[in-house]
Amino acid sequence: MSTTTAADSVTNTALAQSRSQLATTPGKSVGKVAPGTTSGSQTALASKGLGDNFDNFLKMLTTQMKNQDPLKPMDTNEMTAQLVNFANVEQNIGTNTRLDKLIALQGAGSTSTSLGYIGKVVEATGDQVVYEGSGSLPITYSLPENAQSLEISLFDSKGNKVRTLQGDRFAGSHSVAWDGLNSSGGQAAAGAYRVGITASTQDAAGVSRPIVAATRTTGRVTGVDMTGELPMLAIGPVNVALNDVIAIQ
Repeated sequence: MSTTTAADSVTNTALAQSRSQLATTPGKSVGKVAPGTTSGSQTALASKGLGDNFDNFLKMLTTQMKNQDPLKPMDTNEMTAQLVNFANVEQNIGTNTRLDKLIALQGAGSTSTSLGYIGKVVEATGDQVVYEGSGSLPITYSLPENAQSLEISLFDSKGNKVRTLQGDRFAGSHSVAWDGLNSSGGQAAAGAYRVGITASTQDAAGVSRPIVAATRTTGRVTGVDMTGELPMLAIGPVNVALNDVIAIQ
């Protein structure tokens, strides 16, 4: 009879619809969802869709068993496989439900942690520093190896060089205090400045070779942005990711 073929087609279609409604699956990112929706709402939609499809599957299965050819009964192994497929999709939905709860708890923890940084001076990976307009500001950097020459330059938001400093040339982490004065001895304006480090050494043949120095962003945290996937700490006009914070001064 053709009933078995029709039931298989409906079952496969139902399973495909359930899997497509399940927007996030184990092993993939659960933080990215379709615009205008949340992972929790998609999980609820998938769960409802699976229930509707499973009801249709049971109706088709019952009709199929009532109208099957006694001489060619339905293959029980195939029926079992179809039920297992539904069970697997249901387990995936249940897993995503628990992941949604864990993500919500993690987000709340990140918010609480981020708020604790407000008002504190932090050091993070980056090439910008924020000067508050008075006092001195540490310029932190690190070298992978000893340098024979090194120059630290500070640039304003327009790319103009404001000041040139000298620092330690040995391998490791170092900090140089910028007194907030420009190259002419005047007071630098408050704001963000980019740090550029030019370092080099010589090989055995006497040929100069550049060294890439790692710079750090330093400044006082004035706010927290929680609109993205990762919390962003506002250091004046500069934003740094919470994961990039190295130290709190």
